[in-house]
Amino acid sequence: MMEKPTRVEAVSAFIWHHFIKAGRSKNKLNGEERVFAATHAVDIRPRARPPLPHQFFGNACARAMAMTTTTEIEPDYYELAIKLRDGIKKTDADYVTRLEDGDSFLKYYAENEENDPAFKDGRKILETCGFTSWYRLPAYEVDYGWGKPVWVSIIGVPHKI
Repeated sequence: MMEKPTRVEAVSAFIWHHFIKAGRSKNKLNGEERVFAATHAVDIRPRARPPLPHQFFGNACARAMAMTTTTEIEPDYYELAIKLRDGIKKTDADYVTRLEDGDSFLKYYAENEENDPAFKDGRKILETCGFTSWYRLPAYEVDYGWGKPVWVSIIGVPHKI
């Protein structure tokens, strides 16, 4: 049971919910299962063992993922927020250790549900909605000599929705 969701979880769940509704209504599939995934950027600095210093330079983010399918009853905002939180919780110290090892992470990733062979052969269709929150990331503290940034963002990769 989740206490109350954070602002980021609540807004992400709201957007993901409507992403799912739009995806379910846009067309009915011919026997394929549609899977709706939400990915979230996670700062791994505090999750590493030992924690990485706050001023660690470089890309210290990982991707957390939560999924729901068309075979499930349409989840409400609260259920989606729980799925998001559970997905983020999986990005723990063990996850970071596997990530640092490389081979261990590749094995873990290969066994992950997002690599279901049904996605490759078309029995399942994966639709992904990505989220980031830079609120707690130290990106706004970086100063390369011309002052702190006013806006920090990732690039968008256009694809058909």
